[in-house]
Amino acid sequence: MFRFVEHGHAVQMIHVLDDGVAVDSPDDLARAANLLAQQTGRLVTGEGEPSILNAPIQD
Repeated sequence: MFRFVEHGHAVQMIHVLDDGVAVDSPDDLARAANLLAQQTGRLVTGEGEPSILNAPIQD
């Protein structure tokens, strides 16, 4: 976000009640994928890249 501000881009923020999930390492990615699978009931597979990102959204 700071890079956007440093380069003159406007940034807006909103308050949310979610803590979010930081993904900074392969271990973080695995934890995030597991959390996503628990919340959505859909498995996440692939070599470090969650295939759920390319899957169609089902309501």
